[in-house]
Amino acid sequence: MRKRIKDKSILHKFMIPILAIMLAQTVLFACIFLFSGTVSRLNDNSFDILAERTQSRKNYLQNEMVQKWSALAPSETAINAAVEDLTASRNLSAGQIDQEAGTAILSAVSDDLISLLRQNTVTEAFLILNGTGNSETKLGLYLRDLDPSTNSDDNSDLQIERAPSSVTKKLGISLSSTWSSYFELPAADENSKFYYRPLDAADDYPDALSTDLGYWSHPFSISPDSGSLIVTYTIPLRASDGTVYGVLGTGITTDYLASTLPYSEIDINKKGSYLLGIREDESNDLTTVVTSGPMAKMYIGTGSASLIPYASYDNIYTLEKNDRVTEDVYVNTQPLRLYNTNTPFENEQWVLSGIIESRYLLDSSYHVMLMVLISFVISIVFGIISAIIIGRILTTPIAALGHTLRSSTAETPLHFPKTHITEIDSLADAVQILNRDVERTASRFSQIIQAADISMGAYEYNPVTNQVLISGKFLSLFGLPERTHMSSEEFSAQLERFSATREESPDRDTYIYKVPSRESGIRWLRLRLIGGDKPYMGVLSDVTREILEKRKIEYERDYDALTNLLNRRAFHAAMKAAFSHPEKLKTAAFMMWDLDNLKYINDTYGHDYGDEYIRSTANVLKHFIPYNNAIVSRISGDEFYVFLYGYDDKESAMNIIRAIKAEMDASPFQLTQTKQTRLRASAGIAWYPDDAMNYFDLIKYADFAMYTVKNTEKGQVAEFDSKLYHRDSFLLHSKEELNKLIEDESVHYVFQPIVDAHTGDIFAYEALMRPVSLHLTTPADVLRIAETQSRLRQIERLTLFKSVRTFLQYPEAAADHKLFINTLPGQMISGRDAHEFEYEFRGILDHLVFEFMETEKLDSEFTRDKLDYYTKWNCQIAIDDYGTGYNNDAILLRLHPDYVKIDMSIVRNIDTDQNRQLMLQNLLSYLKYQQIKVIAEGVETFAEMETLISYGIDYLQGYYTGMPEITPATTSIRADEIRSCHTRPGI
Repeated sequence: MRKRIKDKSILHKFMIPILAIMLAQTVLFACIFLFSGTVSRLNDNSFDILAERTQSRKNYLQNEMVQKWSALAPSETAINAAVEDLTASRNLSAGQIDQEAGTAILSAVSDDLISLLRQNTVTEAFLILNGTGNSETKLGLYLRDLDPSTNSDDNSDLQIERAPSSVTKKLGISLSSTWSSYFELPAADENSKFYYRPLDAADDYPDALSTDLGYWSHPFSISPDSGSLIVTYTIPLRASDGTVYGVLGTGITTDYLASTLPYSEIDINKKGSYLLGIREDESNDLTTVVTSGPMAKMYIGTGSASLIPYASYDNIYTLEKNDRVTEDVYVNTQPLRLYNTNTPFENEQWVLSGIIESRYLLDSSYHVMLMVLISFVISIVFGIISAIIIGRILTTPIAALGHTLRSSTAETPLHFPKTHITEIDSLADAVQILNRDVERTASRFSQIIQAADISMGAYEYNPVTNQVLISGKFLSLFGLPERTHMSSEEFSAQLERFSATREESPDRDTYIYKVPSRESGIRWLRLRLIGGDKPYMGVLSDVTREILEKRKIEYERDYDALTNLLNRRAFHAAMKAAFSHPEKLKTAAFMMWDLDNLKYINDTYGHDYGDEYIRSTANVLKHFIPYNNAIVSRISGDEFYVFLYGYDDKESAMNIIRAIKAEMDASPFQLTQTKQTRLRASAGIAWYPDDAMNYFDLIKYADFAMYTVKNTEKGQVAEFDSKLYHRDSFLLHSKEELNKLIEDESVHYVFQPIVDAHTGDIFAYEALMRPVSLHLTTPADVLRIAETQSRLRQIERLTLFKSVRTFLQYPEAAADHKLFINTLPGQMISGRDAHEFEYEFRGILDHLVFEFMETEKLDSEFTRDKLDYYTKWNCQIAIDDYGTGYNNDAILLRLHPDYVKIDMSIVRNIDTDQNRQLMLQNLLSYLKYQQIKVIAEGVETFAEMETLISYGIDYLQGYYTGMPEITPATTSIRADEIRSCHTRPGI
């Protein structure tokens, strides 16, 4: 039995296709919206703005912390000088500063500490002394200025937090309510880390600079009764002998630090916050230093913050959910570079984080999506209502209208001929009305897009009708009249008009058009095709703002903000590009320019004048640019690189350089209304290809030439001198060789006999160093490099231990003879090494004679310590090279030597030179009166030896009486000649 099909009303049958059409149009406009990437770009912009604001604030804070708050070098130098003077006047070492000396030091440096507080614009400045014992009670001076932005001439705005009573009376500064005369610093107390950590670092890294040992503390309170927390920066203070005698530091209250982090700049509605925290070992947990803004206090409080990386963006995190954090909260982190690499505290990374809730950060994208959703709903509801109304109007069959309806096109308005039948004509009219309503509904989304001020449009190709449906602002974005339909051929022809302005994009099926615009001059459009190899749809959007922002970012990335010259990154890229075509370089000049007076201007007139001084110099250097093939860059604060290339000879380039230098020298720079100076810079030039074939060597050589000028005659231009470079590069190449020599003890010792001038027998030997090294071939070379590398103490130790150990390998010589050992007056081995030396060589100590070089100044402290040890060991003392150095008589009275060695400059040709004979006679008379034995050095002829014996010299040393040998000679080669001299008349 055939199943009966259920009848349906005209309304039901009519609504199905109408709703299908509306749904298709809705899907079309949804695709336009989704594939245009509007929401994604809005989100990207929101995150970029958060990152830019956080980074800008980070740069400001980092500059304040590094360039101002922790700039302790001038104060450190002044305080060290004051301590050196005071301890020297009291005959104390830095490790012997007692309470009385400490109080005097604090009084002497109080003005320096006040100056540090003012100049660094900090709220705290302090100096703490170690003292002489291990007591946790420390003497120091601690000043506070709760408002660094204003200064009082009489220091009435300052308070003393810690200082001895005598110092407070001298300064006349009011005392804090929590004042104490000393510091209580228990080693186990977390609040004492600001003091002990830099001290421990100084002990662990004795050769490190104090700036590499500086420590930024966690927030703490200097006094239990103090209501405010502070963050401090401390460095250890070292005396010239390396003794760490205290710490110097500055501090900032957390309230003042929070005032430098205006949270309102993150979000205009003040829904953002800043968090300054510390991250250790690259973890995602931040220990709170300070926060600004109520949002941070609500979500983090005073504890730590745990961050979860947000995969879609770099440096974007979310706060870990907990009882406080129930919504998505985004965090942008910007690490501060406070510590240098390979320094004790580099693992403690300070991080500035910008914090904002998701609903506030992404508010614009949420708003747009809500508008689009409402538009979709309104469009669908409106269409359904229209369809119902039209369906109810239809009361009679419309079969006769089907053919007319199917044969109509989208190009022409829908029109039914009159049938003069009331029902049919009414139906035709209703269909025409419905057609217009559908068109209005189809354009409604475009109107919504226009109302939202989003410039986009789309097209869809229908292969059945060969028609292109156009919506939105597709044609108007190209500057063409808007139309809703056209044939595919006409549409292709319209796009082809702009083919010359089309650029390929890295994304497949995406093109960028650069078209003229009346409003902005140039407009960039992005056309994204949909449909793969046979695209049937395309979405066009205005990306002008995106392109301009990208180009702005690229400009800021490549150009220095102060001078608008290329920065370091862009300069190296330009140099790499230039050197990729060496045939175009020809003769080229690489110049390094360094300003001479920038520090003086910064210190005297302020950094604003310093910045203007840099800009004025840059404006002069920009005059290189009009010449062909010139690359000009600002590399760092006061250094500029200029590369001129493509010239036939050096003189052509030098003429340009001289002209620019002359212009710089003649350029005035106004300092005040009544005072001006001139621009002044030193420059070094390295030539391509004469000096180097690659730009890295050119940079190195130009840098060497520039610093040669800086160290000789500032304000000049000098060309690279390879001879001078290779001469001075000895110091550079020999550093590691010296380290290896000390580490491997790559020296051996030879022994030159000292002969008794009466008997001719060998009385003693002098140990002479012979380095085993490629470049360091003489003791003078070793001492020269060791002095530049601060390694003289290691050379002193190596000489003492190895010379005696070598001497003991020859027991026959060691048993009955003394050993003369050269010692450096300004160096002293450590107490531990001294005890080791005493224990190891206790059986031969009374055979040792230590020679002090009379040509070097004596260090009072080291000399006293040495004499104490030598007296204890029952050793003897000799003065070497006597007659050529400092204060001959004074050194004799100070050292009370057992032997004096007459320098070879007096001995040479003494047999024929009466002046030398008279000088020798006077010296012998004085020394014999002081009961000091006299040794003549550098005896090289029989006549010299005979003359010396005739004047009553005690001992002889020189190539004539005995050569230096690895194995000590057991008998003198001149014994018979010496004895024969005593048998001659007149001797």
